[in-house]
Amino acid sequence: MSIFTENKLGVRFSQLSSSVQSIQTLSCWIIHHRHHDKKIVDFWLETVRKEQRSRRILDLFYLANEVVQNSRKKHPAYVTLFQEVLEEALSASTKFLSVEHLGKLHRTFEVWEIRKVFPLDFICRLRTIAREEAPTSSNGKGASGMQGSRSSSVHGTEKDGSYEISSDEESLRKMLGGAPSPEEMLAMLELLENTPSADAETRERIANFPPYLLDSSKIMAMEDAERQKALQELREAKAFVDEYNERLAKEMGNRAEIARRLRAFTDERLPVVLAGVTRRIFRLINQFTRQRVPIPLSPIIIKR
Repeated sequence: MSIFTENKLGVRFSQLSSSVQSIQTLSCWIIHHRHHDKKIVDFWLETVRKEQRSRRILDLFYLANEVVQNSRKKHPAYVTLFQEVLEEALSASTKFLSVEHLGKLHRTFEVWEIRKVFPLDFICRLRTIAREEAPTSSNGKGASGMQGSRSSSVHGTEKDGSYEISSDEESLRKMLGGAPSPEEMLAMLELLENTPSADAETRERIANFPPYLLDSSKIMAMEDAERQKALQELREAKAFVDEYNERLAKEMGNRAEIARRLRAFTDERLPVVLAGVTRRIFRLINQFTRQRVPIPLSPIIIKR
């Protein structure tokens, strides 16, 4: 492949299109020039931040998907570097995404969860950010774009020549399950052990802020030296509270995602447990009454 230069990096990105070949070719070029990984990822972030075209933004995220999935074993540094910038990129670009393209981006998050490309709590934060801003327009398929292709592939595939992250709903349900394994369920619940909402030290610190920080008239009535000191305290207190509020927002996103997975876990496990209990009851009936009561073998179907 060609020698890496910043000029060639810009040209390569400017030539990126929605086609499978274009995205995969640039991905291969990026992975080949892995010694410049930080510079490339920073350039990707800057490109996303400047972009306002919905399809173009989606293509850039598809490019990131190709890079992290194809390099995570041989050059995992790309996974780490993209994890450091994805939240910022998403915050800057969500408002420009159409409903259709936002749906396809959510499908990418599902694929990352299935393949454990990024930690679950990080993916939860991405989903929270993606929900914060409503899309600007439906652009064609609109919300129906959430359904996407029926292919079972979780890699980039070709649909009318365009790169897509396709996922058959039934395949995703079985793979992601919607239902996590018991080990995954425990790992998700462990995320709730040290949550910001239970951070007594932080809440106590906020509760003990000086009263004058809550009343600007008291600060303005101070002498110049005292006022400057109080204003500095106010700025520090605001930064502290803003950071705490951000942590609380992320916690809410995590809780919503864990609740969804817990419902799926319960829906999958409960019929199996009830079927086992039912068979045990019938065996006891047969044992004590000496009557041959047919034992149901299939799981009980619960309608909600």
